[in-house]
Amino acid sequence: MRFGCLILLMFVVLACGQEKKKETVNPLAYAVITGHIKNRQVYPQQSALKVIIPSYWNAQTIQECAIRPDHTFTFRFQPLALRDISIETFIPYLLIRPGDSLHIELDFAKLNKVEFSGTAGKLNQDLYAYTDGEGYYLEQRAGTDDQKLPVAAFRKKMDNEREVRLQRILRFAKKYQIGKDLQKWIMKGLEAEYYDLLLEYGSLHSLLTGDTVPAGFFNFDAALENLFTGEVIHSRLFELAAKFRTRPGLIKDTLQNSTEILMRTASSTKNKVLSQFMVASLFDTHLGFNDVTFFEENRDFFDGHVTLPILREPLLRKYETKKAYLNNPKPVSDAMLYGVTPENGKMIIAGEGMRKLQQVIQANKGKVILINFWGGCPAAIDNLSILNDLSEIYKNDEVAFVSIADDDPIIRKWADDYDLKGQKYFWPDPDTREIMKNWHIFWSPYYLLIDKEGVIVDYGSHILPRMDPGKNRLPSGRINL
Repeated sequence: MRFGCLILLMFVVLACGQEKKKETVNPLAYAVITGHIKNRQVYPQQSALKVIIPSYWNAQTIQECAIRPDHTFTFRFQPLALRDISIETFIPYLLIRPGDSLHIELDFAKLNKVEFSGTAGKLNQDLYAYTDGEGYYLEQRAGTDDQKLPVAAFRKKMDNEREVRLQRILRFAKKYQIGKDLQKWIMKGLEAEYYDLLLEYGSLHSLLTGDTVPAGFFNFDAALENLFTGEVIHSRLFELAAKFRTRPGLIKDTLQNSTEILMRTASSTKNKVLSQFMVASLFDTHLGFNDVTFFEENRDFFDGHVTLPILREPLLRKYETKKAYLNNPKPVSDAMLYGVTPENGKMIIAGEGMRKLQQVIQANKGKVILINFWGGCPAAIDNLSILNDLSEIYKNDEVAFVSIADDDPIIRKWADDYDLKGQKYFWPDPDTREIMKNWHIFWSPYYLLIDKEGVIVDYGSHILPRMDPGKNRLPSGRINL
């Protein structure tokens, strides 16, 4: 009851804020961010800035702009809704909507003093005070010890910490008299963090303690309705929807190319916006597996169900990108391995990790290569036995099995315990971290399937088949054996 009263109080406080009446704009309209940098000599090596546009879970669009000789920069892109983005390193949160203009005065000598103007100027000046300038924002987190708490104790602790953060928000709102858009974004972030932690607890608690989490623990549908309205999009909603879609007890296997799973996902909530987010997340998962068949077979359902531009447009672009890759994988492979793109037409000097990887591929040229990036993750360790099965199945074929991990005594012991077959490399942490950063890898295992010409024909965590031991096969459609 206490938390509900505080939320009501917040709406009363924020009702005093001044909010200009906004005209309806085309969701596909472009936004423009311009800026000027003072004291550029403080970071002379900073030749460009990057705008990070969050999308589906662990996915993002990056737009880079060179800093001009007059110390100015410009970004032009489609926000598709009122949403948060960031300028890498310098500004962690910006709010921008279709049709907005935003000008940023960024002083490299005073990074805590950023000035904003334009149609989104006041909105972002207040946002900056909340997230960075004055430090009102405090992310809610849960450690391993928290995940081991009994259900009631964990929920109570999370409730108490959420209320502490709400009090900070109320103080901020009273001081700045913020408008409705910022109000909605802040509250969506607060609630998204809270329910994300509950879903994470539901997944990890049993693994850490062996205790079962009651099925009723995941009945969040009603609470999530106010978050998934489609008006203001917080970047945390993408991850929240993906976790809610795969919560225990709902859908056991999201890797099947199944219309039944799609329909079950769509009907698992009465909230139409949340349903769109979860369905879009499922399509994104398949596209992330370089699987365009699922999208093509269910295109009519996608067109009828996923109507929000912020969900539709990125998936349509991703589909076209993946389709082009499957038809001609070499340009993507060259970009991944060597930094060669149609735009630059030349090799980018790689770090030590990428150079080592290039050398491994060159040493096995003429063979099909399956590269396994692994570590201490349970899934990565469990799959070592599958790798051994594959190496036995293909022992008489021209297939090289390569495993790459950090040079860590524990990881070396796991390799010995499983009698890991094939070529084994244990590289210093900076080398493996470089590869993960370049390819935006957020988990292990991660695989590369490379043909006899040295071209990456498939990549991701999905390559290793999830089949019974002894029945595994490499995806023959992508390689010639």
